Amino acid sequence: MEIKTLLSVKIQDRSNISEARRLSASIASEMGFNETATGKIAVIVSEMATNIIKHCTDEKGELLVQKICLKDRCGIELIAIDKGPGMRNVTQCLTDGYSTAGSQGTGLGAIKRMSDKFDIYSSFGNGTIIISSIWLDDKGGYSPTALLDIGGISLPKKGERVNGDKWAFRKEEQSLSIILSDGLGHGVDASAASLEAIKCFNMHKSSSLSALMGSIHDSLRHTRGAAVALAEINYGNKILSFCGIGNINCVVQTSEKSKTMISHNGIAGHEIRKIQTFETQWIENSTLIMHSDGLSSRWNLEKNTVGLQNKAASITAAILYRDYSRGNDDLTVVVTRENIDMEKNK
Repeated sequence: MEIKTLLSVKIQDRSNISEARRLSASIASEMGFNETATGKIAVIVSEMATNIIKHCTDEKGELLVQKICLKDRCGIELIAIDKGPGMRNVTQCLTDGYSTAGSQGTGLGAIKRMSDKFDIYSSFGNGTIIISSIWLDDKGGYSPTALLDIGGISLPKKGERVNGDKWAFRKEEQSLSIILSDGLGHGVDASAASLEAIKCFNMHKSSSLSALMGSIHDSLRHTRGAAVALAEINYGNKILSFCGIGNINCVVQTSEKSKTMISHNGIAGHEIRKIQTFETQWIENSTLIMHSDGLSSRWNLEKNTVGLQNKAASITAAILYRDYSRGNDDLTVVVTRENIDMEKNK
């Protein structure tokens, strides 16, 4: 299973609309989407980018294109991010014919109709996040969104072409396992270290987290090393386990409290003082947030908490990226929560 950020386009003026449309269509074609589906993706991107230009006068926005693979289905996830004025009434704004910018008012409604999965979160005065996913094929009979609610954004440091951060996950019948690796430094060598960590994660599927961390430590000895974090949610006994080395943050949030999991000092592949797995309860409405140090550890979601629990995990990941990116490092943020019925957003 994979969620991979393939493209980030800053939306600052109208020239960026055609750029985003062209690049997104190219990605869709390379992934195997037919001409009709590729055209639909291009239209969604155009509508998203146009909305940002129309409504965000001071701070513009950004469009992300991600590859998503869940079990035997693959698709594209489009994320529109802005810090504009937000919407007072999202339901009203989704209604065809309603517009605050003097247009025909069909943009958001059109995006929703063309999407296999659609979600939107807007906080008045604090901007808007829109998620649209298009699946590559139609297996029928089930929705991939019902399998898992997990989202992530991973981008290299500005000016770098290769991302030193990597993350991966696997879903079993009663558990979800996640790895996040931040290779030491930036660029190709950092990426190589993280790729080795991911390879080890995929090879040792039955190991305990502590044993897996030990295997990763050994496999990274020939690399420059990495900060590595492992998390496992056991849905049967409602326990989240965590094992971390280095400065990767892991926070478990519920409606009542927030708990930061302990990660020991060290560099996987070079020096580890202690490998230890910690546990906490995984209860109803729990949310797991993991991120590398490209995201400030001083994030606070309080101003965005109204209704956020009922939104896709990708929405939370996008808000954290938008509001708390340090801008001077590779960045990865991963969010997962108890499964929710995303079909109500269709």
